[in-house]
Amino acid sequence: MSILTIDATAISIAKEKAAALKMLVEAVIFPQWENTEGGMEMILLDNTAVYRKIRFTDCMAGGELMGREIENASLTYSETQNKYTLALETKEGKYYLRFGDILFTKTVCYDLTSTQFYRGNPWIYLSHIAFMICCKREYAPDTLNEKETALLPLLEEIQQTFNVRDENTYEFSLLHKMAEERGYTELKKRFDKVKTARIKEIALAELTNVLSFIKYKPLWDEIYNAVKESQSEYEPYILTDRSHEKVIDAVMMERGFCGTYPDYVKVSATKGIINESSYGEIYTITKEKNAVCRVRCQEIGDDDGDKQIVFLCGTAFLKEGAPAEDADIYYCAFNAKGKALLNTVECNMESKDEIKKCALIAAKRAERIKLTKAEKQHQKSNAPSFLSSFLPMFILGGGFFSIAFTLISLIIVVITALAAGESVGEFLRDIPWLFIVLFTWIGFGGAMGIITALSNRK
Repeated sequence: MSILTIDATAISIAKEKAAALKMLVEAVIFPQWENTEGGMEMILLDNTAVYRKIRFTDCMAGGELMGREIENASLTYSETQNKYTLALETKEGKYYLRFGDILFTKTVCYDLTSTQFYRGNPWIYLSHIAFMICCKREYAPDTLNEKETALLPLLEEIQQTFNVRDENTYEFSLLHKMAEERGYTELKKRFDKVKTARIKEIALAELTNVLSFIKYKPLWDEIYNAVKESQSEYEPYILTDRSHEKVIDAVMMERGFCGTYPDYVKVSATKGIINESSYGEIYTITKEKNAVCRVRCQEIGDDDGDKQIVFLCGTAFLKEGAPAEDADIYYCAFNAKGKALLNTVECNMESKDEIKKCALIAAKRAERIKLTKAEKQHQKSNAPSFLSSFLPMFILGGGFFSIAFTLISLIIVVITALAAGESVGEFLRDIPWLFIVLFTWIGFGGAMGIITALSNRK
């Protein structure tokens, strides 16, 4: 990663301006710019959290700098010239960017709870939001509000549940304290396991899968609501053209859903036999009389580029008489052993017909109604690839099962040897452990990987 060094002569530069330069250097490739008002202006940040344009005043740069790969950079300040010098090291040589000051010509912050695309499970989704707020602290500290700043220690822990980095501590002290206050004392061993695990990715995947059990949703709600409140002063990013709203409203109304864009709900009874996958397991659902079906729309992209709507299609099977308010869209994302389900339908906003087709598929997925052959084909064209669905289940699911099965077998062998008065070492040597590990890993992981991949394609 490219590193920015700030000389003692420039150490007094404002924190947010130093952060902007750090962002520019770590982007590696020098961005496009336009000459304006005697300076050069460029887009520094453009993500789900912040859009920011900056201007280097009293600055001219040659076209040869465009697209250069930055290896390292250093900043100095000359009092005699009243100018900063940013020395950029590239493979082609050194470039010197001299400027009077840095101005933030446009800064817009977005509500991350509406702009961050849902992926994985509820805790992975929350970790992505936490990561983006932590990035604001690093690259645009002046954009953080008081509520975000107060949440930073907790958000730093949460983003570590998915973001594996050498500098992570994996302490989870605040998260553990909140869990204990809610009576989830059994989670301590889960947090401790991550800290000591050699392969962090597997331990973290196991942790977020456990936290995604429906019993832990109150803990998630407490954190998510605090984050949502911290984003309340920001506007959600929305597309200028709103014609898709009427199209989707009409489809949902026709299917019997209540509500208006972007949230819809319908309460109904299931029909026939339904087979659905949730957290790597297949569930058979029949005769559910209180199915809460929800659809939420998320917009991705911008007015000048590709535009997309992602439909979150959730279903919760509640006890008779339980109100629909008991199950929001994120309730459907938790592991409730087949009593809550969530899928996504992605729609490229190429035409009104395409939006209408995707909205109908989304409604039927939330209702758990079989799709037509044409709708299935449409879904397959946008579905995850077979390998992207198969490999995580094969590697993680097969690995967990194989390790657990082998450990149980080991314990049984030791107990049997001791009971028979035989040498434990000889018993252990006679068992083909490598074969057992590979057979159970490939057998279970392969079968579940295929089932998951086919289910996702379906």
